[in-house]
Amino acid sequence: MINLKIFKILFDMTRIGWIIVGILVYFLLGWILKDIVFSIITIEGDTTMGDILKYEQIVYSALTAIYIIIMYIVQGDDNGDSSSPIMLVIATYLGARFLPLSMGSVILYSVLNIVAIIWGACELKKG
Repeated sequence: MINLKIFKILFDMTRIGWIIVGILVYFLLGWILKDIVFSIITIEGDTTMGDILKYEQIVYSALTAIYIIIMYIVQGDDNGDSSSPIMLVIATYLGARFLPLSMGSVILYSVLNIVAIIWGACELKKG
């Protein structure tokens, strides 16, 4: 079992630190994971942009939710509930599935995921 005290010492960051790292993780690690997923799936002539966007949204939503959970685990048990930012990620994903494919909906999707990261970091209590 991994000792969480070591992680607390290593990752004893402020809310701003969690936000900055979260945004970097979202864009950089999301980009890498998305490329890995795209190399695994089969893209044929009849594959639409909607099909590709579905995989991209799954990757970014999962990454955002996992990052929020890691924030709460590392910061300790005395923190609030992480379910509200995670519910925003889920609602954003479900909402994006029903919006028409446009540049505005893609930007809105990314902005709402970043808002979930910021909201999750702002919910952390410093103890």
